[in-house]
Amino acid sequence: GEYGLSFSDKPKALWKNLSGSSADINLMLLMFLKKAGIKAEPVFFSTLDHGLVNEDFINYQQFNNLAVYVRLGDDAFLLDATTKFRPFNVLPDAYINGSGLIVRDGEPEWVSMSLNREVAIQTTTSNFEIDLEI
Repeated sequence: GEYGLSFSDKPKALWKNLSGSSADINLMLLMFLKKAGIKAEPVFFSTLDHGLVNEDFINYQQFNNLAVYVRLGDDAFLLDATTKFRPFNVLPDAYINGSGLIVRDGEPEWVSMSLNREVAIQTTTSNFEIDLEI
C-alpha cells in the first residue's frame, strides 16, 4: 500500500524484515533479474490517485511509484511483484495510468503503462451440499 521511487532502507534489512514499499519490492525484483542476467530497468510512473504525467515536462515529483521493464527478444513486459497471486504480465489497475518513464544511458523513453494486454481472470470452484430435512 506504500509507494515510492527508491529503497526506503538497505536491501538486506528489507529482506530480513519482510516488509517494504512497492518500490522496495520491485527494486529487489530488478536486482534479482539483473543478477540472473536478464536486462531489466525501472520504469517510473504515477498511480491513478496521483494523477497523469506530463510527458513534455519531466519532473520527478510527477512520479510516485516504479515497476520493472523487461525486454526479451521482440517482447516487452512490465512486471510488479507487490501482489502475491497476480498473474505474470498483469499490472494492478491503479498502475495503468498513461505512460511510464525509463531512463537508460541518460535518454528518456516513454512506455505505455497499458503495455500488458493480458486480462486477469480468477476462477473459483465450490461444492455445496444442501440438507432439505425439515
